[in-house]
Amino acid sequence: MKSGIPVFALFGLLLSAYTQGDNMPALSDEALAYLQKCNVVWDTPSADSSGSMPLGNGDIGVNVWVEPNGDLVFYLSKTDAWSEVNRLLKLGTVRVSLSPSLLNGGRFFRQELRLLQGEVLVQGGTPDKPTTLRVWVDAYRPVVWVDVDSPQPVHVRAQLEIWRNSDRRLEGRELFSAYGLMDAPFPVVEHADTVIEEHRDRVVWFHRNPSSIFEQNLRHQGLESLIGKIPDPLLHRTFGGMMRGKGLVGEDTRTLRSAMPAKRFSIAIHLLTAQTDTAEQWVKQLEAQAAKTEAVPRNQARAAHQRWWLSF
Repeated sequence: MKSGIPVFALFGLLLSAYTQGDNMPALSDEALAYLQKCNVVWDTPSADSSGSMPLGNGDIGVNVWVEPNGDLVFYLSKTDAWSEVNRLLKLGTVRVSLSPSLLNGGRFFRQELRLLQGEVLVQGGTPDKPTTLRVWVDAYRPVVWVDVDSPQPVHVRAQLEIWRNSDRRLEGRELFSAYGLMDAPFPVVEHADTVIEEHRDRVVWFHRNPSSIFEQNLRHQGLESLIGKIPDPLLHRTFGGMMRGKGLVGEDTRTLRSAMPAKRFSIAIHLLTAQTDTAEQWVKQLEAQAAKTEAVPRNQARAAHQRWWLSF
């Protein structure tokens, strides 16, 4: 069953409960209790993405669901992931599997969108000692975290799934998603994503625009005079990410697995969009960004993340 409590009375309640102190909003116990009642709680897995919970930080977005086999799955999106033909693309899908399975025979399942914490919390196994997966998108940093906490050691497998595996011409109704190109007098082609072929304890992938529809759009709008005078926002725009975590090793170029079973794992998916002269420059920028993000202690980052959501 999937249910949630409407929030039509929330705004007035928060206004009456809001006070200022230490640069943080303070909410009454009544307001906090009401907010927690507004959490969305499901007690069954989902068949596919149509049964997903949304989460994000204003730039990065995820749609989170758990499939009947116990796999945690989520799409990755970013507000600036525009392709060479002016389509806003998903970056890919991440699938996290546990062994033994999260559902452990289907005896217990709970998935909750927690408003005060800004996270999706999934529990499975037994009600008294559940295995927990927590998904949160850092409010201050471009990273998605998946935290695994199990009463017994488990194996973890994290896999990137992408579908732009080859160059492809867009046709028919799909052209509606390429702004301004529905009746283009030339082929509208979107290029394949790239997964870096390396044997390291990480997965790195990206979509890079080798061409741009920007000049053709300017001509279509009668703005030829601007060609060459304003920067092309699409050419060499590169977006993607890097997935890694302590205790995880590379199984193949798209998959990480636990080297040994453990009770706790944390998986980081660092995302970046940038226009660089080369793909190698983009990878170096991503590596620097990830190092800066992971230099902040996890408990400190999560506490700041929760304070932001409480303030919001």
